[in-house]
Amino acid sequence: MAKQKKFSLWGIGFLFSILSFLLFSNNNIYAQFPPVGYPFHAISDGNDNIYITGMAYNSANSTNDIFIAKIDGFGNLTSEFLENIDGLDKGMSIALDHESNILITGFYYNSNTSTNDIIIAKYNSSLDSQWAVVIPNDAGDDAGLSIKELSEDNIAICGYYTNPGNVDCYLYVVDNSGNYEFDGAYDSPDKLTDVGTSLIADDYYIYVAGYTDQGSTYGYDLLLVDFDISTGSKVGNEFIYNSIANEYPTGHIITDFSQNPILKSKRSLSVHQEYSGGNNNFFTCYIDGNNLSNNWYDTLDYSTNDVLTSVICDNEFIYSAGYTHRGRSEYDFAILKYEANGNMVSGFPLWYDHLALKGDDKPSSLLISNDLLYITGYSSSIVNEYVAVGFNVGIVDSWENAEPVWVGRYIPNLGNNNLGQMKKYTYCAADKNGNITMIAFGYNDSNSFIAGQKYNREGKVLHSIQPEIIRTKRIIPGIIGEETTVTNYPNPFNPVSNISFTLPAQQFVELAIYDISGRQIESLIKQYLNAGNHIVKWDASKYSSGIYFYRLKTENQIITKKLVLVK
Repeated sequence: MAKQKKFSLWGIGFLFSILSFLLFSNNNIYAQFPPVGYPFHAISDGNDNIYITGMAYNSANSTNDIFIAKIDGFGNLTSEFLENIDGLDKGMSIALDHESNILITGFYYNSNTSTNDIIIAKYNSSLDSQWAVVIPNDAGDDAGLSIKELSEDNIAICGYYTNPGNVDCYLYVVDNSGNYEFDGAYDSPDKLTDVGTSLIADDYYIYVAGYTDQGSTYGYDLLLVDFDISTGSKVGNEFIYNSIANEYPTGHIITDFSQNPILKSKRSLSVHQEYSGGNNNFFTCYIDGNNLSNNWYDTLDYSTNDVLTSVICDNEFIYSAGYTHRGRSEYDFAILKYEANGNMVSGFPLWYDHLALKGDDKPSSLLISNDLLYITGYSSSIVNEYVAVGFNVGIVDSWENAEPVWVGRYIPNLGNNNLGQMKKYTYCAADKNGNITMIAFGYNDSNSFIAGQKYNREGKVLHSIQPEIIRTKRIIPGIIGEETTVTNYPNPFNPVSNISFTLPAQQFVELAIYDISGRQIESLIKQYLNAGNHIVKWDASKYSSGIYFYRLKTENQIITKKLVLVK
């Protein structure tokens, strides 16, 4: 058992992070997936408030701290920091308890061990801190990736916990005051990498989804592990979908709750299935933990890059959404609709091409409200903008006839920041009156922003959320006006990439490689270096194809960039 450390908080503003994963709440019928690099996570209370966590640069202590923000029903944004005097911290997942208190998990830098530890924190709806606990571990980096209130009395997180030589899929449960109750773990027989990215629960079981490295030829496999909600002990056999592709869950929901303590609830997942060479397929699956013969999986290959970003359900159907270019150069929105037995409903997939063949359309959020299905994302059609599209999917009989009920278009005023040069994604929420809020996020290596627009059910704009520009680069005062520059080439690469950087002065430098889970897999440099140009080669011969990151930490900066290994 890991011994937790409890402390008080104080603090207010964010950075490009190594990894972000799933957002899900059983209190709302939607799931959102921020993929690699997404800076913020959001959750709605179903009324008039949306809460956000992530990472922000805190000029008060010159570090990157956990960021907490609230957007009320009028579009006003207030924010707070969970401060740390050193290091790089990140809120990875956010949830609400039964009293609308804010629950956050992520990672918290431990300067004594130079590693990231799991953190769990609680704030009230006014962003006042209630408590925070850290789970120390000197064996390596750890992170909480998903959080959920199990009952009025306890809170659970899942993520990963590093042991010497391997990484475990980890479950940790505290009471509503942050005190330890129990923990649990899954460690694969090969003792490699097991990561829990999503946690959902019913009255008797905790269901964790994630991925595992079973020592297979190509990479990570889909992992599902069930735990007893009272003890944290693993219940039954874990489920592993093994293929020659990488599988990462992007959405995870309960589609049919069971109130029988013997039976498990049925679940659905959207999965990012990535084959060697960059080919991605739509992958939707349905899991019946009581009868494996009822399980089904549907893999669809429309183009070389088909990516699912979310999954939701209503009382009858399962929906998953993503994007595809279907043999064209531009991407379109895609919505899949399944019956519980796995049959695709007639008229689906439903495609949406915003402004007809003029650019890429990529969704990141899916929502059902008042018999309408909403899909939100961004489009580079003619102009760069965010879009919210509402469909009456009950009358769709063919995708050609699937005209939207309404389309909302939104371009935030970002001043000197160019929206076209920023990476973009959205979060969508509905209030109790059926009004829709689309939160627009964007980021690059220097800045990020939070903005958005609120619509009524007919698509009329109720108000816009004034963009909040947030600094993403961590610069510790020291060498004024001079910064380290870094690049890597080739990229994509096989199997060697050169990481080149220039130091303005002699200083202590750390350079490390991380996998897609945010776990450090290699340390390349940890020493003082002279000013000038430096080139470090990373040989990835022993690693499988996929996305990796390197983090260069100097005395005045932390820079994180992506590497793509293609074998």
